[in-house]
Amino acid sequence: MIHGKKDRILFLPMALLVAVTTLFPLVWALIISFFRYSAYDPSPVFVAFNNFLRVFRDEGLVLSLNLTVLWSLMKSSAEILISFLLAVRLRHSGRASQRVMLLLGIGWFFPAYISVSAWRALVQGYAGHSVLSSIFGTGIDITTQPLAAFFVTLFVAVWLSVPLSTIIIVGMLQRVSSDLDDNMRIDGINDLNAAAVLFGQVRSILVPYAFFQLARSLKEFSVPFLMSGSGPLIPGGFTPDTIVGSTTFMSILLFRKFSVTDNYGILASYSVIVGTLVFGWLVAALFSRLDAPKRHVRLLTLASVVHLLLGVFSGNYLAGLVMSFLYLVPLLLLREREHFRPIVGCILLADLLYAVAAFASRGLEGLPAASLLAVPAVLLSMRYSLRIPNISIGSLTKRLLTFLALLPTVVIFSYVLLLSFSPISDVLPRFKGLGLSSFRHVLIRDSLWLNMLNSIWIALLAIGLVALCVFPFAYSHAFRQRRITTVLLSVALFGTSFAGMHTLLPLYMVFDHIRLLNSFIGVALVVATQCIPLSAISLIAFFRGLPREFRELFLLEGSSETSYFFKVALPLSLPIIGGIATYVFVSAWGAFTAPLLFIDRIELMPYSLKIFSYVGEIGSYYSRWNLFAAASIIGIVPLLIFYKRSLRFIYSESLKERGVMYE
Repeated sequence: MIHGKKDRILFLPMALLVAVTTLFPLVWALIISFFRYSAYDPSPVFVAFNNFLRVFRDEGLVLSLNLTVLWSLMKSSAEILISFLLAVRLRHSGRASQRVMLLLGIGWFFPAYISVSAWRALVQGYAGHSVLSSIFGTGIDITTQPLAAFFVTLFVAVWLSVPLSTIIIVGMLQRVSSDLDDNMRIDGINDLNAAAVLFGQVRSILVPYAFFQLARSLKEFSVPFLMSGSGPLIPGGFTPDTIVGSTTFMSILLFRKFSVTDNYGILASYSVIVGTLVFGWLVAALFSRLDAPKRHVRLLTLASVVHLLLGVFSGNYLAGLVMSFLYLVPLLLLREREHFRPIVGCILLADLLYAVAAFASRGLEGLPAASLLAVPAVLLSMRYSLRIPNISIGSLTKRLLTFLALLPTVVIFSYVLLLSFSPISDVLPRFKGLGLSSFRHVLIRDSLWLNMLNSIWIALLAIGLVALCVFPFAYSHAFRQRRITTVLLSVALFGTSFAGMHTLLPLYMVFDHIRLLNSFIGVALVVATQCIPLSAISLIAFFRGLPREFRELFLLEGSSETSYFFKVALPLSLPIIGGIATYVFVSAWGAFTAPLLFIDRIELMPYSLKIFSYVGEIGSYYSRWNLFAAASIIGIVPLLIFYKRSLRFIYSESLKERGVMYE
């Protein structure tokens, strides 16, 4: 066993990485939020709570908060429902299931900057003139119709999230005993009841996962930004400080503030407030894993606090105070089990009716975000049982529903492929004159291979950072758990779950000071940090699974721990190391938000930003769709090559309960 200074060396690199990319930016944001600091200030000027007061007076932030919570709740609910039903259908291995999982996996491997932009071409095109409008005669224009922008963005976000969630839930369902299927068959339990039984078997891990997916949705950036930007203006959206469209979610709002505000103190204040909301929901996710009644106590208390704070923030003081008090009432009756659950149910119904009434009277401005957060959190905590009718769904219907779930992946891939051979830049594929001119243009005239090389450099740096930081840490933690390594791993897990635009902006400020902007290493640091949890958990589980006799015999013969690591543990772990390297490479190739913030020099532009440059934001009239499609097809090839290699890693046991990289 390695002791003392040598032992500390094993986890020091990971500690430094987590400190630089996670802890220090958060501390920096909290401190600088109390100062006025910009390019015109030679040094920070202490302004106490003035920055926060300015932010609290921003009516646009309240509107954005309401939009974000409503959209996130709808997105995560649809995602979990569709993914669970697909997972129930695909949980048994077979050729058909494997083909469906292959298509789902391809949909997951598509980077968002490709798939979302392709959906924008398919649905929106030029000012509503698109394939969709030509075929179905629809009048959808997401630049002028707020509801259309909101729901189209919602659809694309759900479509992107379903593949990975399905894979994770399939992993959860592998824990269910095969004897249960025989018992359900004997008892005559049909499809809907069977799904309810399976839900009960994995509820303890599926509910926390649903919480984390909602937290992820609260900080969504790439999908709404690429699909609809800020969205068309909504009623009441023209405020003195912020212009709010139907998809101006909080991450979009922060990015817009970053584009026009040079005061780091104001930006930090916005980041702290948005981060506090995300942190609160992550705390709720952790509470959801507890046993009753501790789970009920903490989530009811949290619901009370959320109503009070958001009531003050939105100006609904009286309603916030009343609802905050109501959520505390059941705590007095916790021991009276007969009355506790019905009383909580009545309070949830009252909160829901209040939300509906507030929305009906004042519209989106009056929608209480606290109710949309508190009701599902407490409802999932109570875990009420519902009677499900014992209905059987026909085999043809099941196949049709599965086909409909996979159809968007096939459609979007075929559409991009057709566009790539088009000789002109139009959203309607032209079958006349199809050729390779677009491919020659992007490779020769635009030197796309240089942008791909930039992305490869970022990926290699990220892989090197993960190898340097995670491998020795995982080996050390596998054989000797200490409080410091447990805390470090917990911070890394929290950091990746918490990460979003509200953490990237403080990180931008830190990188600006240490001169890591416009550098590959800056983006690689972000990618490596996002890949730490899954990489560390997988390696720790692998090292613990190695036969102890190997290690004991090796050390008894007088060899060192370091020698055992390099000569035995490392060679045996090469398959999983290859999976981790693939995972990091795909994550680096799919990175969009970090390069968008940290790189603005053309010669350093990675593949993701080059793709974005072909289409621009929504409303751009210089979009070159054929070049975008050709460049996308070229860039997808490396991902498809890596896809088969990473299948074993995708179905890793570590995916059943743990986090995933959030872009």
